[in-house]
Amino acid sequence: MNLTGGEFFSVSESNFVLDTVKVAEEARKVSGHIDVVIRLYEAYGGRGVAKISTPFKIKEAKLCNVLEDAEEGSVLDPEGSSLVVPFGPFKIVTVRLLVEATRRFVAGVSGLGIAAFAGLHLGGHLLAPVAGPGVANSFLFGVRELYQSPLVETALVVGLVTHSVAGSAAVQQTIKLKQRVTAFRGAGVFLMFAVPTHVIATRIVPWLFDTHVDLRYIRDSMVDKVHPKLSLLFYPYYIFLGAAGLYHGIVGCVSGVRIVFSLKPSPVSFSPTAASSANARTIIAVVSVVVMVASIFAIVGPSAVDPDWDFKDTHTAQIWHASTSERNLTGNSRKYHNYYSNSSQPLAMISSTNLFLAIFSLFTAVVVQAAPAPVPAPEANPVFNLNHIKLSRVPKSVTWNGHYNDYFDDNVRGHKTAAQYTGDGSQCSDAAPAYCTLPDKNGASFFVQCHRHHWVQLQCDYGFSCATDPISGHPYCASAGHP
Repeated sequence: MNLTGGEFFSVSESNFVLDTVKVAEEARKVSGHIDVVIRLYEAYGGRGVAKISTPFKIKEAKLCNVLEDAEEGSVLDPEGSSLVVPFGPFKIVTVRLLVEATRRFVAGVSGLGIAAFAGLHLGGHLLAPVAGPGVANSFLFGVRELYQSPLVETALVVGLVTHSVAGSAAVQQTIKLKQRVTAFRGAGVFLMFAVPTHVIATRIVPWLFDTHVDLRYIRDSMVDKVHPKLSLLFYPYYIFLGAAGLYHGIVGCVSGVRIVFSLKPSPVSFSPTAASSANARTIIAVVSVVVMVASIFAIVGPSAVDPDWDFKDTHTAQIWHASTSERNLTGNSRKYHNYYSNSSQPLAMISSTNLFLAIFSLFTAVVVQAAPAPVPAPEANPVFNLNHIKLSRVPKSVTWNGHYNDYFDDNVRGHKTAAQYTGDGSQCSDAAPAYCTLPDKNGASFFVQCHRHHWVQLQCDYGFSCATDPISGHPYCASAGHP
C-alpha cells in the first residue's frame, strides 16, 4: 500500500521531496516493527544532506536501488527517530527502513480493549432516545455486573493508563514533526482530561459512599435549580464527552483492527486518520454528535418521578430502591445524595474547563486544518531556468477538445511533448490556466500548465509550435499539417 505525503515522515530540506511511503516488497516480519521503503527526489538541482524525521524509532536504515536491494556501503546511522540522508542534483533516493512501531501497536491494542467497554457503557446511554431512560438504566445496571467486577475493572484501568501514555507519545511526535493536530487526536486529548473527571464523579465517589448511580444523576446535573446557569454547562459537556468517545473509538478501532489482524502491516495501519477516508470520518463525527444530542435530551426530558424512569426488571429495581432511591435514602446513601446535590458548582467548573479543551481541540483540528495553503498567482510569461528542471510523471494521451498532447514515448497525430518540473519551486492550483511561453534561443516551443500543484513546462517536439485552441483556450502543440 502506497502513501504519499508527510503523514509519517518529514524532511528538513524543501528541495528534497518525499514521494512515496510503502511496505517493502519482501518485507521482513519482525514483531512490533515495519519494514518500510521511502522514496525521495531532489527537485532543484541541489546537493547536500537532509534530515528525515518519523514518529517511529528507526532500528535499521539502508540506501537501496529502485528494486529495493541494498547498495554496497549503503548502511546509514539513524539517531532515534531521525536519519540524515545525502542527496544529489535531480537524484531519486530510495531508503529502506526497519522502524519500531511498539507505541502505536500498544495504543491500537489497548484502544480495542477500551472500545469494548465504551461500547457497552455508551450503548446504555444511546438506548435512552430509542427505548426510554428506564430501559437504558436497566441495561447499564446489567453491564456493570460485567465491567465493574474487580478483574475486568483493574484491566480497564491499566488499559486506559497505557493507552493514554502511548497516545501522549503520539501527540508529542505530532508536535515534534510540526504536523497539524487531527480531529482524532484532538478528541483523544480532550478525553485524557474528561474521562478521569467522569470516572471520579460517577465511579469513585459512589464507591466511597457505597451507593449506585443511574441516569437520573446525569439528569439532575443538567437541571440543578440551585445553580441553574452552571448546570447549563453540562449539556455541551456531556455531548462533547459522548461524541468525542464515539468518534475516537470508532475511527481508532479501524486502525486497531488492522494492527491486530493484518498479516502484512503497513504504516497506514498505524495511523487512524490514514486508515479511514476523510468522508467516512466526517460522517462518523456528524452521526456521533447527533446521537449524543438525542441521548442527552432523552435523559433530561422526563422528571425524576416520571414512570418512564421505572426499571424494566425486578432485580435492578430492588438494587436501586435498596440504596439510592430518593424515597429511601439512609446512611451513606444519604451522605452521597447530599454530596452530589451540593457538587454542581465545582463539577460545573471542571466541566467548563473540559469544554474549553474540547473547543480548542476542535478549532485546531477543523479550522486550522481546513485552511488552504496560499497559492501564488501565475506570472504572465515566467522565465524558466532550463538547467534546473526535473522530468515529471504525468499521464499519457491527455485530450483537450480533440487535440492530443502525448508525453514521453507515445505519438498520436505527430504530437509529442516532454514534461518537466520547473526549478523555482513555485506552487499553483490545478485549476490555474495553461498558456504558451516565448520560444527559447534555439526556437524550441513551450507551454506551461499546473500539475499536482507544481508548474510544469511542456516542450513541443521538433517542428511543432505552441498554439491556443480557440474554443477551450488551452495551449497545445501544432504543426502546419496538424492545426
